[in-house]
Amino acid sequence: MRTPKSALIPLLILVLLPAATAAQTQTPEQFFGFKLGTDGELARYPKVVEYLQHLAKTTDRVKFEHLGKTTMGNDYVLAVISSPQNLAKMDRLTQITHRLADPRGLSEAEAQALIQEGRPFYFLYATIHSTEVGNGQSINLIAHRLATDQSPATREIIDNAVLLLVPSQNPDGQHLVIDHWYKTKGT
Repeated sequence: MRTPKSALIPLLILVLLPAATAAQTQTPEQFFGFKLGTDGELARYPKVVEYLQHLAKTTDRVKFEHLGKTTMGNDYVLAVISSPQNLAKMDRLTQITHRLADPRGLSEAEAQALIQEGRPFYFLYATIHSTEVGNGQSINLIAHRLATDQSPATREIIDNAVLLLVPSQNPDGQHLVIDHWYKTKGT
């Protein structure tokens, strides 16, 4: 039996739409204008925040959250990275994690069922101290890979875990250090 040509159009749209979305996702090098780790170059914190927002807009594996403002008025943010299926059921996964954190009253069978349904949450801080610039740069590479890579290893990670990524625990300090670097660079 032959499929009518008109029936192929919606199928092509479904097949090509994810590829078109992925093509819009910029690599860190494209987004920042230099290869991260290049001697003498640093991604500024506001641009890192923009990059996480970019990943959230152009991929289905990143959810961006604005948590508040720092003392100096910088954005304090969180990127939640996982499979689209896990992101769609974050409320349930959070409930499971909370219930397992206090298992009083759970039977062994109930606990095992929750463990099977749930996903572990991994919390990743970058740039805890403002002068530690390397991890604040590399976090963009990690986020990009988890958001776009199609390898079996990456798929296994995002299918089986939820990564909570804070790009800087100290955005104010990071902002000051990187601004100072660029103001005094070459002196």
